[in-house]
Amino acid sequence: MTEAGGEFVARHPYFGFGKTEKETLKERMVASLRREIAPLRFNLAASAIIKETDIKPGDNVLELGCGVGLLGEAIKRKVNGSEVNYFGIDLNFDPALKQSQERGLAVIQADAVKLPFSDEAVDRIVSNDVFEHVDDAKSLAKEVSRVLKKGGKAFIVIADPSEGRFGFVQSHINRTGSGKDVQYWTDLFEEEGLTVLPSSEKYRKRDWRKIFSLPILRKIKDKPFFSCCFDIVSRPGVFILSK
Repeated sequence: MTEAGGEFVARHPYFGFGKTEKETLKERMVASLRREIAPLRFNLAASAIIKETDIKPGDNVLELGCGVGLLGEAIKRKVNGSEVNYFGIDLNFDPALKQSQERGLAVIQADAVKLPFSDEAVDRIVSNDVFEHVDDAKSLAKEVSRVLKKGGKAFIVIADPSEGRFGFVQSHINRTGSGKDVQYWTDLFEEEGLTVLPSSEKYRKRDWRKIFSLPILRKIKDKPFFSCCFDIVSRPGVFILSK
C-alpha cells in the first residue's frame, strides 16, 4: 500500500475516528489494530461468500458499497481474479474508490437505489454494512432483484439494531423500532421475488458477540477495540438470497 493510501485508511471511518489530528492516542491504536486485522477478516468473509453463492470464473459480481475494496480483492483472489468481472459501486469517487480500483475492482460512482445496470445483468451481488444506511429500503431491495439474473444469488450483511454498537453510528436506520429488523428485511426481499435461503440462519447463529449480553461483560461490549475483532459475516442480519 502506498504512503498516501495508508494515510487514507487511517482516516477512513472503518479504520479510524475522523481526522487524525483530532484523534487520541487510544483511537490511533485502535485504528492501527483495525488496519492489521481487516485483511484477515475480509479474507475469511470472502471464503464464506464464495461458498454460499458459488461465485465462479466468468461471473459478473456486483458489490454494493465496496469501500476500500478489501472484500472484493479477497473474492477475486480466491476465484482466479482475472476471470471474475467484479464491479464495485459507492456514492462518491473519493479515495475509497481509488483504493478499490487499485485492488482490481471495476469501480462505478452510483447510488444503490438507481443502479446503472440493465435488468438481470449480474450473477452475484455482495454487500456488507450498507443497507442499514439507505433511506429508501424498498427501492434498494427492488434494485437488487432487478439486476440479479434469474437463478442468481446474493450475500447481504445488514447491521441490525440487536447488535450492541448499532446505535453508535448516527446514520444507522432502525426500521421497526423493535430492536430487531431481520423480519422487516426478510419480508421486503420476499416482496421483490427473492428467497431468503435457510443457510442464512447458520451465520446468524454464529454471532458470538451474544456473550456480551452477560452482565459481567456488558460494560465492555461497546468498546471500539472489540468491534474490529468480529467475523463480519456471522451476525444477526445475514441474508443469503436467491432469485
